[in-house]
Amino acid sequence: MSKRAKIWVTQSLPRGRDSAKDYTDLGFEAIVSPVLVMESVVSIPPAPEVQTLLIFTSRNGVSAFAEMTQGRANPVICVGDATAELAKSVGFVKVSSAGGDAQDVVKLVLKSVPRSRPIRHCSGKHVQGRIVEQLTDAGYNIERIRYYAASPVAQTEIDIKEVTYVALYSPRGAASFVNLVTGKETGHLTTLSISPATDAALEPLSFKNRLIAEAPDQRSLLAALQSHRQDHTYSGSKG
Repeated sequence: MSKRAKIWVTQSLPRGRDSAKDYTDLGFEAIVSPVLVMESVVSIPPAPEVQTLLIFTSRNGVSAFAEMTQGRANPVICVGDATAELAKSVGFVKVSSAGGDAQDVVKLVLKSVPRSRPIRHCSGKHVQGRIVEQLTDAGYNIERIRYYAASPVAQTEIDIKEVTYVALYSPRGAASFVNLVTGKETGHLTTLSISPATDAALEPLSFKNRLIAEAPDQRSLLAALQSHRQDHTYSGSKG
């Protein structure tokens, strides 16, 4: 029986365990070792008024909000389907998914939300895109409240020589990964990035292949990996 290729799943817990199962089902040996550690803010933000639209651009934002706040009556817009599913699972009922990235969130708000409705972006310390700036310019009353921080881990126990693939889920996570493996041999690795912005954070180092999902979700990551495994070419990769 041939030895299974190892893939390093850098995603934060608990979502990383779910993703690991997806890779295992494809025949890989998945090793979960997050490159970012999530920390809640020290002081709990004030609860939003019930009419306030909540924007979540990550599952971490949903989890942090749910831990700090009991209310679930607010309407919610999430960046993607996985985040929307989590929002529903913690009790939100009025949930919409932008099905993409921060720019898709802006488009959905412009299309479906009246400017009279207050908006709160429930985010981490670092954000991708310019949701608050763009919606403010468009005439919305929007604020960004930090609910958590994602800090790079100081070290990893992963033996990079034994890993063939690395799954990366955010530009900040990719930057942390680069910091962890700088000075080590990475020419044998194939990276699997959830977005072009995530892939761009890998520029300081060289890799065998750099695969990019066509959409920022797990399904597209798996499709990119399967396509690469079948014919060793992928239009979104960089040699």
